[in-house]
Amino acid sequence: GSDAQGRCCAVNVRYADEKQATVELRISVVPMLLAILFSALLAHLVGSGQIPMVVAVVYLAASLVTFMNYALDKGAAQSGQWRTQEKTLHMMGIAGGWPGAIVAQQLFRHKSSKRKFQKKFWLTAMINAGALVWLLSPYGADMRLLLDGMI
Repeated sequence: GSDAQGRCCAVNVRYADEKQATVELRISVVPMLLAILFSALLAHLVGSGQIPMVVAVVYLAASLVTFMNYALDKGAAQSGQWRTQEKTLHMMGIAGGWPGAIVAQQLFRHKSSKRKFQKKFWLTAMINAGALVWLLSPYGADMRLLLDGMI
């Protein structure tokens, strides 16, 4: 930058080991919007009686567990402790935790920039979404009846 006399000077300077004073919140809109829209769709499907309430409960529980595991794994990564295997995180996504994983990835900036992980992550989300589509189809009618009796 420049000082009052127009001379070059350094601005926004900090020591290499000094922590940044402000917290920068970097959230990608598209993944978060997808998680919100999916949650709204799920609420609509339950409210209209197209899927049993237990399906929404499973998604919520799986998302919370997945969110917590991402948080724990981020903490472990920062402190050099034992990490959660990526395949475990992917299995949680397939089991319905992918909306919680999206939120955790964005809030904690964890696994959100690793291309290989992201490719597998979105594949697991599509597999899970495919299972939901199957459940909504005539082929999933018997499973819906079975699940409807659970709650």
